[in-house]
Amino acid sequence: MFTKQLLPAFSWMALIFAMCLVPGGSLPRVNWMSLFSIDKLVHVGMFVVLVVLLIVGFRKQLVYSGNNKIKKMKSLLSEINIWQQAQNQEKTRGARVIPAGYFLNWRSGIRKKIPIAVSTKRWQHIVDDAIKYKKVVHLWTHPHNFITGSEQFLLLENILKIIKKAQEQGQIEIMTQAEYCQSINT
Repeated sequence: MFTKQLLPAFSWMALIFAMCLVPGGSLPRVNWMSLFSIDKLVHVGMFVVLVVLLIVGFRKQLVYSGNNKIKKMKSLLSEINIWQQAQNQEKTRGARVIPAGYFLNWRSGIRKKIPIAVSTKRWQHIVDDAIKYKKVVHLWTHPHNFITGSEQFLLLENILKIIKKAQEQGQIEIMTQAEYCQSINT
């Protein structure tokens, strides 16, 4: 959590701590501030600067961090979204684009705690949505995920069974990316 982006905020926090050790009686009295004591204004000012520095530091940390916990949490939560929808075909300046697709859950680390049944249910819904609304299902993964992921082949087998059943019923067509591009350009 502590990164160079938060160094100004934590330095300011240390200065506030040191300043809070100074007794209030040692601070100069200002008469025009009869409504507000200088002590209160100093405290407000110090903490406003601290909050601003913390906000700036955390925002920079989120932008520059390759280990973004929020991004990882969103990715993890998307894997348990059993109502995930298939993707629409996109058109960009007259050309079609292959939808980005969805990543096959890499069952490693905390992600292996997600039951295979939940991931299978998610993919069942994606396929059903594609059939119902004539959308696209683009499944992708990395080869190393099958080496390092727990029961990765079992998960893929479950999903392929769903797809095979839909194909046998004439509900979907399985294509490579090249075949998909050819089909949308004709």
